[in-house]
Amino acid sequence: MNLTFFNRCGSSAPATVSAPKPFHLRATIAYIVLAFIGSMLQISTVSAADKSDDQHRVLLHGQKGLVVVEPDGSIGWQMDWGGIHDLHLLPNGHILTRQGPATVVEIDPSMKEVVWSYDCGKQGGNEGKRIEIHAFEPLSNGNLMIAESGVQRLIEVNREGEIVHKIALQVEHPNAHTDTRLVRRLDSGNYLVAHEADGKAREYNRDGDVVWEYEVPMFGKQTAGGHGPEAFG
Repeated sequence: MNLTFFNRCGSSAPATVSAPKPFHLRATIAYIVLAFIGSMLQISTVSAADKSDDQHRVLLHGQKGLVVVEPDGSIGWQMDWGGIHDLHLLPNGHILTRQGPATVVEIDPSMKEVVWSYDCGKQGGNEGKRIEIHAFEPLSNGNLMIAESGVQRLIEVNREGEIVHKIALQVEHPNAHTDTRLVRRLDSGNYLVAHEADGKAREYNRDGDVVWEYEVPMFGKQTAGGHGPEAFG
């Protein structure tokens, strides 16, 4: 039986509420929501002959924390957990997610224990800095890509916690809560980055150069605050 996974974004509100941003700076939220849903929901490919009988268990984050929902709708596995922004099922069956604002962790679901972690607020030269982590991704070589909001950079770390590659991001409105959101590494090795506060999506190459940029339009709408369905854009 296949295992699909979906992440409900659990954003943590900033300590203070800032004044509304210019309209083009709010535009990217709609893009982020669509991109986040599209990237988080991954359905295993099945042959045409198997489609009618295909069923999935689903790993997701919701009001009960991390849960696995069985095909009949029952909860087959559950673990209390705080808010997260990204979620991955690893080939070994472990779960890669976030703990607190700045730590990426690997969970062994059989023991419900954290078996590996990387704290971006205390490692990699970030001691004493405000860091928030909204995106990370396991790479095919076993390393992990992490987007560090607050210091505006992408890093790739190995399992020993060593930074093996890093690039600086080009951010016009730096803020640990809003400067960088969803990030994915492309097949080319480039990185596709959503910059919420800038209202732009940018593609960076391995040297940190911007090779493509898109400013998300507001489509004639007025801005509204927040990250949820009440907000635009």
